[in-house]
Amino acid sequence: LVMQQPLESLLDASYEAARVADFALLVDLIPALEAALDGFVPDQDRTQLARLQHKTARNAACFSAMGRGIRSAIRRLEEVRRAVNGLGAYDSKGQRLNHVAPEGYSRRF
Repeated sequence: LVMQQPLESLLDASYEAARVADFALLVDLIPALEAALDGFVPDQDRTQLARLQHKTARNAACFSAMGRGIRSAIRRLEEVRRAVNGLGAYDSKGQRLNHVAPEGYSRRF
């Protein structure tokens, strides 16, 4: 079903999947997009090419934002893990010091 969709429909579907963070659907759409691109022969219609250019730019911006969000979430999880595992402090030069709290203290706070 996904493999038979035209390129524009696949671009729209991948945008919607990214917008709602449906990563499973995105994984399924990748081979279909690749196949559609392999078989794509552009019409002489400039409006079709302009639509495709708009949709690919929109998708690229969405995917870029999604990547930034995922990297931010990973960084935040790492910060939380460090806080749970020990005290985070900085020296006078702003460099992070890694002090490990005695066992049991970090779980209390």
